[in-house]
Amino acid sequence: MVVISKEPQIREKFEGFLSNYKKIYYFIDDLEKKGIDIILFGGIVRNYYENNFSEKPRDIDIVLHSCIDFDFEKYLELNNYSYYINKFGGYKLELDELNIDIWSIEKTWAFKENIITFRNLKDLNKTVFLSTDAIFYNFTSKQLFDNGFLESIQKKEIDIVLEKTPFPEINLVKAFYLKNKFNLNFSSDLSNYYSQWLSKKENKRLAIEELNLLSNKRYGCKIL
Repeated sequence: MVVISKEPQIREKFEGFLSNYKKIYYFIDDLEKKGIDIILFGGIVRNYYENNFSEKPRDIDIVLHSCIDFDFEKYLELNNYSYYINKFGGYKLELDELNIDIWSIEKTWAFKENIITFRNLKDLNKTVFLSTDAIFYNFTSKQLFDNGFLESIQKKEIDIVLEKTPFPEINLVKAFYLKNKFNLNFSSDLSNYYSQWLSKKENKRLAIEELNLLSNKRYGCKIL
């Protein structure tokens, strides 16, 4: 069940963080002025609970939600932002030496593939693979949407929210990374998912090395 709460202090803390990143601040502020809701997604929201945005994140994931017809790609081009399309079909920018992955909510993979039906904002939390990603913050409305993240932290267990994913290896690497970082356990469903993934590999040692190489690239460390 998605729990929604009003959390203005998260916006205040994030604005404090952005005081050191003027280009990102202007970018977000300008989009809000155009009537776009800015949704902080995934790891950057975990950073609030981990360190109150006091540490530089690896990247920032932003989802755009708007009731108006807004051509984001045209906006980027008109404002001379350098970007490229990432493998998820969103946009990757670098501002203030920080990577920003940003996409319109309707382009979320599970919505595009009709795996999850998008009816309202709460449905966004159903599109993630891991429970540790099942949280987002509507920076504009100051609302926090939680679909099992806080329960995962309290229970010290990572679970699966949506099993279907276009990139199982990336999600497994993230699961092991967060497991090691926060001393969490895998749920039985996640343990079984990993076991089944590994069982389909012809060479299990090479499969594990594949995960370690991907982890080194993304997080700078081995996970297994």
